[in-house]
Amino acid sequence: MIATVANIPQDGYSLRRFTLGEHSATHINAPKSFHSDGVGIDQYPAQSLVLPGVVIDICEAAAGNPDYALTVADVLAWEKKHGEIAAGSLVLLNTG
Repeated sequence: MIATVANIPQDGYSLRRFTLGEHSATHINAPKSFHSDGVGIDQYPAQSLVLPGVVIDICEAAAGNPDYALTVADVLAWEKKHGEIAAGSLVLLNTG
């Protein structure tokens, strides 16, 4: 939610407040947030938070087109150069 706190004609400056609920996006403690018997972050084994990762760099394409979206061809080109992305990997996208 965005709310105006002050505006130039009345207050001499402009200020808005931004509010976001804690359950507004994906977060790690979700099971505990929605189920009273859910697992909390304090019970996660540390190893469950570690996975292999790869970075696919599309900076050049995104620089010329800010709406550029990752394509299958991008993924296949990355795999041709670096090898197949292992199942369960975290794929990070570098857009610059």
